[in-house]
Amino acid sequence: MDMRPHHRLAFAALRPLIARRHEDRTLLVLGVMRSGSTLLTHILADNPGIAGFGEAHLVYDRPERLDELAYWTLRFSHRWPEHGSYLMDKVLHAGYLPDLAEVARATRLHVLLLLREPEGNAASLERMFASEGRKDRAGTVRYLEKRLRELSASLDALPGDVPFAALSYDALRADPEGELARLTGFLQLRQPLAPRYGMTPTTGRWGFGDGSAKIRAGTIVKPESAPRPQISADLAGAHALYAALEAGAARRDPTFTPRTRA
Repeated sequence: MDMRPHHRLAFAALRPLIARRHEDRTLLVLGVMRSGSTLLTHILADNPGIAGFGEAHLVYDRPERLDELAYWTLRFSHRWPEHGSYLMDKVLHAGYLPDLAEVARATRLHVLLLLREPEGNAASLERMFASEGRKDRAGTVRYLEKRLRELSASLDALPGDVPFAALSYDALRADPEGELARLTGFLQLRQPLAPRYGMTPTTGRWGFGDGSAKIRAGTIVKPESAPRPQISADLAGAHALYAALEAGAARRDPTFTPRTRA
């Protein structure tokens, strides 16, 4: 996120208020592009115990970045985090998180890993790339494999005492009430997470997440019953990486049920 001169002045003016934050917690949602992260962050940001607006594009290379997150959250969500609530950001690129352990030392960090099976993830990525005039199936597969490896590395680097939960996008759509109840318990929220959500000041804006009309439905849309697609030959490597990531997530979060097909 770009700190232009007028933002730097506003940030400096708010710095004393930001520095007096007590008991604040940071929630990082980790995932892959087109894995349902915009839907999930809308649901989370709609809860009074979580302040966020989507994707801040901050590089968490020093503790002060958390203060910047508080500033941008106030600017874009028009909400100041309540006492003891979460500041939320979603991180979809490894470059934004060079040292996860360092972030954990600087704040009361909670991590939520969002997963989506490679077939659906790849199809959504291809639609996004096609809308930008790019059609490169091989590039899509390479990106997906690379990002899954990065997420596995992040999971390995996460200190054992950091609260962690995993969530499948497919499970969220199939059983929203059950999955959101599980996340409510993980985050110890006073008000339960709900499938319905309101729009934010950044909904649909380029750079903040999914800009399609689907996100404006304001609720989780359950999928129609349909056979699961066959595994594409070129996604075999991505499926193997995904299965390993699911297994690692299940070891860290016993409430998470892997959905990898046999």
